[in-house]
Amino acid sequence: MKRFILLLSLICVILSSSAQCWVKHHEDADELKGLPATNLHYVDIPNICSVIIIDDKDLLTITLRKGIFDYKRYKEYYVVDGIVGMYGENGDLVEKENVKINVSEDSPNFAQAYFNTDFGYQGSGAIKKVLNWIRNNKGNVRFIIPKYGGTDFDIKLPTLLSQKLAESRAKSKGTTQKRGTKIPVRKK
Repeated sequence: MKRFILLLSLICVILSSSAQCWVKHHEDADELKGLPATNLHYVDIPNICSVIIIDDKDLLTITLRKGIFDYKRYKEYYVVDGIVGMYGENGDLVEKENVKINVSEDSPNFAQAYFNTDFGYQGSGAIKKVLNWIRNNKGNVRFIIPKYGGTDFDIKLPTLLSQKLAESRAKSKGTTQKRGTKIPVRKK
């Protein structure tokens, strides 16, 4: 019975997270601090996580709302090994990548993956492939990353192009509605 309830709750989490979408955010440059302008996209899934990618850098961050990543020591870093699946428009798996994601020792619910790491085997090249897929292809991306003492972190997100296509379809449907025949009333 416990397994059934756990499985049911996991399915609800996966289904609700697959409906999430990317939000674009622009941060102006700060000349006083010497910070450049930044454009990023993020997904915020209440009570589960937030995922952020920066437009002009190969950087991905994931922050868990509940639980921590099941990390281990690798050289001088703390990392978690994850799997990322890249799916086409028809829902078929196109490519799978094994990734190493850097976990903060002070905040083990925060992880980041970036291109210029020395994690070795498939770490940096895999993240670059995943971010290129999110930015330049139609379909979905699915992240499976182990959490400590619980079920895996498992979410599926649309790519940016798939989301733009869905948004443009929704806008075009909204413009075909007919106007009502209301007549303004003048007060005397």
